[in-house]
Amino acid sequence: PNIERRFIIGSSSAHEIFFKDQDVEPAHVSIRLKEGKLFITDLDTSVGTKVNGEDISRVELQDGDEITIGSVIIKFRKL
Repeated sequence: PNIERRFIIGSSSAHEIFFKDQDVEPAHVSIRLKEGKLFITDLDTSVGTKVNGEDISRVELQDGDEITIGSVIIKFRKL
């Protein structure tokens, strides 16, 4: 089956994953699972989002990627 899911990461506790960080916007990025691949999209934030040190608007995540959201750094691991 083709399962598709999407969730938001931000500073608002209304989201599935949230960080209380002044540089993280209430809805900062979306993570979308589509056809077995994960995509991260910056939600037009003022500080932006980086993957492996590069500014992104939307990119497919790869095992080992380092995601920077405000001053929060997340290491992505594919299981």
